[in-house]
Amino acid sequence: MCRRCCGLRYSSQRETRADRATRAMFKIVRTLDPSAQFNDLSPKPKDMHWNTYDRLVERYQAYSDIWNLEIMRRFGRHFR
Repeated sequence: MCRRCCGLRYSSQRETRADRATRAMFKIVRTLDPSAQFNDLSPKPKDMHWNTYDRLVERYQAYSDIWNLEIMRRFGRHFR
């Protein structure tokens, strides 16, 4: 049987906005430092242009804002 007949979905189709933002943030972190284990920005690599680094940092911040909003929405309901 095929994926469509069984009603199966790809894992990315089940992701929430927070999950997608986390994955995108980690992708940026791994672009800056391939050996990174955590989702923290590293300093600019030696061979990267400042414009590229600044663009990646801005994109990281945008995904971080999305993640924060989704987490507040998810857990804010429990703290009211």
